Amino acid sequence: MVDRPRRPPGRSWRSGPRLPAVWQRLLPVLDAVGMCETRFVTGVDAGHDPGTARGHAVRGGALAALPRRIDNPMCTRGLDPAGGTVVSTAADLGRFTSAHLMTPGTDVMRTLHAPAPGGVATMRGAGLGWMIWANAAQSSVRVGGANPGQSGLIAADPTTRTAVVVLSNSDQGVNAVTALLDAPGPVSGPKPQPAPADLSRYAGRYVSHAVTIEIIAAGDGLLARADGYPDIPLTPRDRRTFDSPAGPVAFLDSHDHGTPGSLRSRMRVMNRDDTARPRCPSPRVPARARSVRRQAGAK
Repeated sequence: MVDRPRRPPGRSWRSGPRLPAVWQRLLPVLDAVGMCETRFVTGVDAGHDPGTARGHAVRGGALAALPRRIDNPMCTRGLDPAGGTVVSTAADLGRFTSAHLMTPGTDVMRTLHAPAPGGVATMRGAGLGWMIWANAAQSSVRVGGANPGQSGLIAADPTTRTAVVVLSNSDQGVNAVTALLDAPGPVSGPKPQPAPADLSRYAGRYVSHAVTIEIIAAGDGLLARADGYPDIPLTPRDRRTFDSPAGPVAFLDSHDHGTPGSLRSRMRVMNRDDTARPRCPSPRVPARARSVRRQAGAK
């Protein structure tokens, strides 16, 4: 959809429970493209709605069903600003995406406006409502995300006007599709440097406002650990980029000694936190050397 704002951007804004007014403007659009399975569910009804998929997450190494209403300050309050939300199906979202691709004037939304901060070559940056991707096989625009126990992805090719929509009642389920869309392949630009034999310099804690990830060296690769999630293996593609089931991960801002200063996964950047453990631990002095030093001090 494309609509002209009533005021110039940055001049005025309003926040509040105005969802009914927005919903009234959205209903004709949904009806026009045949989205008959999309509806509004209030926060009270969401916990008792049998038609809404129930999310699942890994808890203690086992798959557990989550309640439909989740007390998660980061996600639920942001997605339910007026006490409710819109529920839909993959088929309806496919209809909406198809209508968007065929609507004149929407190409500006699929144009790169904010380049991403390097590292993951397939993720070029942000358009208007879309993320712009390009790899060796195809170019696409995508929008996706995850709520506790649920995840979803829309990927569309504007050139061929084709799209795929995946909704999963697991916050990790959509990663299988992401891995298929972003299979490793040649990228444009200078040839990247190979990954070092010693991967311990990547190990450490990386922190953002939303998540903390612990990177651990494991054999020929790395492991990414976060509370509430299974371990994610990272396989080196080159010095900066590592492949994972959740998509490519990049280590950025390397210092002279090769230690990364930040980690990027999709559009989220996490800064390295060296307060968790010292970067250069004190060298261990052999017992014999300590004994010789004590004797020298006694003399």
